[in-house]
Amino acid sequence: MSHEIEKVNDSRDQDRCQSSAGLNQCMNRSVVGTSHCKAHGGASIAARNERAAIHKFRKTKWYDAIKDEYDQSSVKSLHGEVAVLKMLLTNLVGRIQTESDLMIQTGSISDLVVKIDKVVTSCHKLDKEQSMLVDQATVMQFAMSVSEVIMQELDGPEDKEKLSNISIAIGQAFMSIIQSNGEMQDDE
Repeated sequence: MSHEIEKVNDSRDQDRCQSSAGLNQCMNRSVVGTSHCKAHGGASIAARNERAAIHKFRKTKWYDAIKDEYDQSSVKSLHGEVAVLKMLLTNLVGRIQTESDLMIQTGSISDLVVKIDKVVTSCHKLDKEQSMLVDQATVMQFAMSVSEVIMQELDGPEDKEKLSNISIAIGQAFMSIIQSNGEMQDDE
């Protein structure tokens, strides 16, 4: 991007620098993307605007990448942490351009890799534990399904009393199981 000072021919030119030069307005052409010429800080403003645009682009890119990663997971907070750590590692490695950069960043890279490993291990452990557990709503739904199957098989008037007794017994059995699981979790 060239930032040479160039004069405008017409005082009404829209690209004219907005700074004042003595008592009059500056007659230099403003740097593209700014309202000032190079002599009045237009180049530094353009550079600052460019850095801000790059920062905003990177921030948006990070946000989108993390959001995509988070949306694809089963919406657990540890999965979001893994996404953030992966993005940090990717960004850190992406900034390495020389062997000395690599040597300088080795500690940070190692630290991130260890953190990622720990969080991923925790995620796998939680996923494994959660897939082994059945929530109360699922258990109750199963109990209702069992009752419906039994009800289809029993259809006489004397069977209604048996069905009532079976439903009560199934409900008590499930409540006993739920209570004992609650006590086991409290012990842990």
